[in-house]
Amino acid sequence: MLSQIAVALEAAAGGRGQRLLITGPGGSGVSRLIDESVLRVGRLSEPFTILRWRAYPGRSLDPYAPVIIGLRSYLGALDQRELVRIIGPGADALRLLLPELIPERSTGPALRVGPDRRAAWIAEAVLGVLERAADRQPVLLVLEDMHLADAATRSLAVFLARVSRPDRICFVATYGTDRARLDPSVLADLAAIADTADPPDRLELGPMSRDELAQLITGIEGQKPTAALLLLATE
Repeated sequence: MLSQIAVALEAAAGGRGQRLLITGPGGSGVSRLIDESVLRVGRLSEPFTILRWRAYPGRSLDPYAPVIIGLRSYLGALDQRELVRIIGPGADALRLLLPELIPERSTGPALRVGPDRRAAWIAEAVLGVLERAADRQPVLLVLEDMHLADAATRSLAVFLARVSRPDRICFVATYGTDRARLDPSVLADLAAIADTADPPDRLELGPMSRDELAQLITGIEGQKPTAALLLLATE
């Protein structure tokens, strides 16, 4: 699994954008695999910008919740000059998500679009942020636990997965197979991601035994997990 992710990252660094869909039931080690991938990316000779956006229980009705939290952290750490460059022409769309970071225009009226075009408008603006960030160094964007994400975030994920143009972006989406199958709307969005002319690579993890999980945790953290930790991790 890690070797497949490494190949995708190498391709993205070379300007061949990659898309991965990583799936597995609870306890299969999807989150641990992402942890290890992020750790290894940090050791590469050419650093990546790592954007890790995660959906949480209880936020599934908040439009773009993982996106807003992730962008706020990333954009808020930039100096003003770099912020203006990264936002680029998407300022009016991104202001809908982060009004505290992106002030109103000083000249001319702000651009507005109708409700039927708003999702596509925001998606293009977010993609623009990723592409301009990738001008400086490759980008690893991970959208975790899509089965918990709101409909707007899932729509954005479908858009990002379907975009096919040269860039230095590796987009990884994860979801729990044992939870996603309960929600028809989630299944429809996952089907939309897979139903493309160039579908994303798919990595499917099976349930991990406690021995396998112990080996994975030891490899990541450098020490053997306690029996209590393993019990919690496999519940």
